[in-house]
Amino acid sequence: MSPNVLGPTLAMLLLLIAPPARAQAPPACAASSDTQRTADQVIAAVEQAACPPGSRLQVAMTIAGQAVVLQMSGLCQPDSVRTRTLRPTPETRVLGFSCLIAAA
Repeated sequence: MSPNVLGPTLAMLLLLIAPPARAQAPPACAASSDTQRTADQVIAAVEQAACPPGSRLQVAMTIAGQAVVLQMSGLCQPDSVRTRTLRPTPETRVLGFSCLIAAA
């Protein structure tokens, strides 16, 4: 085999056996917490922690309406907002809210 053919062939072979690249999870926002808070408390905590844009915020909300307030505040990237049920104890359920912090 000539050296001109070996280089591209070897490169193609390495591409086939290399594991696929994984997307890295965004860094966590320091204001994240499982303690129930209002939207105003979460916004203040994010400002105090100086969470960078793109970091993941995960919080527990006091009531569902506060999650809507937080979503509409502009703090989060609109397409990144997710809600879920958290169970801090077997007897209790709270609304979990997560998003990626938007650029200012």
